[in-house]
Amino acid sequence: MTSHTAAGWRGNSATELASVAAFGHVALELVALGSPPELLEATHQDALDEVRHARICYGIAQSFDGRAMGPAPFPAALLPPERPTTVRAVCTDAVKESAWLELASAMAAVRLAEHPDLPDSVREALQSIAADEARHAAHGREVAAWCVAQEGSGLAADMLALCTEFDVEHHVPRAPSGLGAYGLADSALWRKCMRDAHSEVLAWLEVMVRAETVTA
Repeated sequence: MTSHTAAGWRGNSATELASVAAFGHVALELVALGSPPELLEATHQDALDEVRHARICYGIAQSFDGRAMGPAPFPAALLPPERPTTVRAVCTDAVKESAWLELASAMAAVRLAEHPDLPDSVREALQSIAADEARHAAHGREVAAWCVAQEGSGLAADMLALCTEFDVEHHVPRAPSGLGAYGLADSALWRKCMRDAHSEVLAWLEVMVRAETVTA
């Protein structure tokens, strides 16, 4: 159990570091598109949050198996997005990667922190991560709203149609069960949180579409 738990937390660390690279690319694209400074500042802060999350996860992993390990090389971090940098593309990523998936991560961390047998240090870490991920999701909505304002009529409706077609099941990670007391989500919890977050994003986009229709 100890080895599975430590491996799970190191897996979380790798995911957090991948997010550092992702937010870095977002920041570059926002600069290219003429984003207002506050969006750039928030995106860089989100990346710094993910660095801190990775450190936290590596520390928790070490507390379980005593092995001090850090990041492995990640050459893919240098690869640019496999699509042109456009307002529509950035909006799509903001809706999917931040507004939806970061929110799902926040929900999962909140649920895990409620486990009665969780060590206090792990509970505090999860609560901190949950607050940060929820803020990242909010920043994603801000980026998407800016993109809608730049693109003009129709983008919000297109994002709603796209989000409706998101394959939730495809994004559910394969994770072992029985590790909730150690702060690790299983596939069932991920599935529920992704579905709940998906519903929230759909509701938010519906409000955006209605507002766009009223002002058209």
